[in-house]
Amino acid sequence: MEGKVFNKNVAVSDVKLSKDLKKADVYIVLSSLNIQVADYLDPEKRRTGDPSENNCDINTVVNEMNQSAWSIRKSILCYVDLRFIPELVFQA
Repeated sequence: MEGKVFNKNVAVSDVKLSKDLKKADVYIVLSSLNIQVADYLDPEKRRTGDPSENNCDINTVVNEMNQSAWSIRKSILCYVDLRFIPELVFQA
């Protein structure tokens, strides 16, 4: 994947499949569960962390994930035995 955004705090909140099962709307949120409270409150620690995690917003993450949707679909085939994997559309 050639994306510039790496954020380990992305969580899937909901998935809605179309009636024909060809498209899946995947709703994501940025979860703060992986962020230490001290790191969040201390501006010095925030500055020393990965700038892409601190400065990116949900729309940037959604755009990057939509650009990587084909790779994600392809990797799902290794773990799930389905006839086909629906087209993934990520949304906030």
